[in-house]
Amino acid sequence: MGTVGGIAVSVLLAHYLGPDPYGRYTYVMWLVGTMVLVASLGLPNTAIRYIAEYQTSSIGRARGLYVVLVKLASAAALVLAGSLIVWGVWQDISPALLGCAACLLVVTAIGRISISTAAGLQQYEFSTRGQVAYVLLHLVLLVLVLAADIGLVGLLLAILAAEVLRLLLVTRSLAAYWRGASGDLPSPGNRTESRRIFRFSASVYVLTVLDAVVWQKSEVFFLERYSTFSEVAVYSLSYGVVYMLMQFPISIANVLLPIFSQAQGLDKGEVLTRGYYCSTKYMALLIFPTCILAIVLAPWFIDLLYGADYAASVPVLRILLVGGAISVLCRPGSTVLYSSEKQHVFLVTAAVMAGLNILADFVLIPRYGAIGAGCANTMVQISSVSVTTAFLLIRMKYDFPWLELVKIAASAASASALIYIAAANIVHSSLQIFLWIVIFPILFGGGLRLFNPWDGQDERIFSIIVEKCPVRLRELAIGTKAYLGIGTSE
Repeated sequence: MGTVGGIAVSVLLAHYLGPDPYGRYTYVMWLVGTMVLVASLGLPNTAIRYIAEYQTSSIGRARGLYVVLVKLASAAALVLAGSLIVWGVWQDISPALLGCAACLLVVTAIGRISISTAAGLQQYEFSTRGQVAYVLLHLVLLVLVLAADIGLVGLLLAILAAEVLRLLLVTRSLAAYWRGASGDLPSPGNRTESRRIFRFSASVYVLTVLDAVVWQKSEVFFLERYSTFSEVAVYSLSYGVVYMLMQFPISIANVLLPIFSQAQGLDKGEVLTRGYYCSTKYMALLIFPTCILAIVLAPWFIDLLYGADYAASVPVLRILLVGGAISVLCRPGSTVLYSSEKQHVFLVTAAVMAGLNILADFVLIPRYGAIGAGCANTMVQISSVSVTTAFLLIRMKYDFPWLELVKIAASAASASALIYIAAANIVHSSLQIFLWIVIFPILFGGGLRLFNPWDGQDERIFSIIVEKCPVRLRELAIGTKAYLGIGTSE
């Protein structure tokens, strides 16, 4: 829902506003998003980490921690919103725009705590209902705002209304869950436990601020200073498309944090080691074909959805896809470190990478614009996840599925080569698109059967999938399992 809604919103705004106004809009949204990060205090990850651990032993402590985190997030967001208003008055910015941005900041910061709490409890249906409502209301209000030509204030009001609705739905679901859960009375824990949580939040907060330079489109800041808003639009659109394409594997990786945290609380280290190995392999199964299809189909995708005015996004999109794919592939490793409370490993790396990112921005953006921004971001992302993965493998002695990833990559590469050969003699673009979208996944599955990256764990997982499938889909699941060669004598 997030991917479909996000692409729909970006298409509407890109067509209606045009490159330069769209760049201004994305710049404002980048500022609001950065302030939300600053106001978060590292609390969303704290909610997932400790509520997942507490729910197995003390639901009351989990509930007490939720209340404390909501109060802290509210206080921090209100302080920052007040600072934003004071700065805006000094800069003579529109009061209506300031008020919308301040309210959006507060609502979003609180909403992240509630959504993270639902994730820690592994009650994903809470945030799913909120996300569906958010996407539908945002799209409806966005169409009305664009038709009425209200401007930037109207666009922010549409997002604010959708965020309020999502917050109400998620908090209502959480309140019903707390009432129905059996357990002791709400308690945030003793002083030792509080210090433990504080240390985790503080380190995560510092890390979040540093990571904002690399992961939160800091290039937008330099593009606005050294280039044009049209270049901001090109980069933001490309970055947004990559982010939305990676939402499915990211959502799976996010599910791992509460599971790993719960295992850490129960002292089940084998869940982390086995889970890291297996989830990294499954990330590759999702990311390799997605990245190849997106790189190949980028010109058709951009032209179809956004038009010729955004053709310059194609090379930037392809560059960012490489960095985004590699960073998401290594995301299970970050999840292991967070759940093991070894997030301090990221601090030095994040500080160095933030400095390198700023330096690369200074060097590349003034000369190459959006393409330079994409190169800077991709280089730093790859460097950052490489250091993190190296620590996990060398210092913590985790196994990495090297052979399986080579086999999956070989399956994707062989499928791509066959499609290229078949498409070489086809002039009509629609037939080429058909080959890539329909035939490529079939050939990729055949390559997986040929190279066989499977083991007994995969057979067990797919057997559970078949068992849990609805009756109407069970035959399809059985056929897919057989086609991929999972659990066969070969």
